[in-house]
Amino acid sequence: MEVPSMLRGESLKRLLQGVVLGVALTVVIGFNWLHYGFGWTLGGTAETMASHRVDVALVAAYTPVCVEKFVGPADDAKWEEFAKVASWSRDQNPTAVSPSRAPVFSRNC
Repeated sequence: MEVPSMLRGESLKRLLQGVVLGVALTVVIGFNWLHYGFGWTLGGTAETMASHRVDVALVAAYTPVCVEKFVGPADDAKWEEFAKVASWSRDQNPTAVSPSRAPVFSRNC
C-alpha cells in the first residue's frame, strides 16, 4: 500500500507544523489568554472564582444585620461611658469602651 503524498517528505513536515500550530492556537484562545476565547478554566481557577463569589454574597447578606447589631439602640449612659475614654485609645480596646458591644459584634459578624 502506498503512503499518500500528504504524509511524505516536505508535506509531512508542513502537516506536523500545522497540527502543532492548531493545537497551540486552540489552547491560547480556549483559556482566554488573549481576553477573547472559549472561557475554559482549570479547577484551581474555578475554585478561586467560586470562593470569591461566596465571599461577596456573604458580605452582601450579613452587612445589614451586622450594622443593625453594631449600632443597636444607643442610650445616654453608653454615650457618657464612651465620652469618658480618651479619644486616642478608643480604637485600641473596643471592650474598654463598651464591653457589651464587642462580643456581640465579633460573634455575629
